[in-house]
Amino acid sequence: MVILDFVPPPDPILFPPFVEPTDSGSESTSLADGAALLDFGQRWYPFGGGAAESIFVEFGLSSSEFFGRLRTLLTGPSSRGMDPAVVADMLTVCRKRLWLGE
Repeated sequence: MVILDFVPPPDPILFPPFVEPTDSGSESTSLADGAALLDFGQRWYPFGGGAAESIFVEFGLSSSEFFGRLRTLLTGPSSRGMDPAVVADMLTVCRKRLWLGE
């Protein structure tokens, strides 16, 4: 039996640290962008998160950037008031899409 002297850190893709969004413009614009990301994610999570083309056309982001930002929003205060089961399902979609590198 092997006993480890340390606990390895969690996988940063599956369990990212929460990072406060930076202010890249006015606060209202950041909030609007976050709300749009959450809205798109909520509409499309039952279908795997939406097509990469749709994400690029709507947000100008690659799907990896989109799902990384969406995951940050879902693990932060922006997801308060959302159904916890929906948040968990949306996070599962984010993890899968990030893992696939789409």
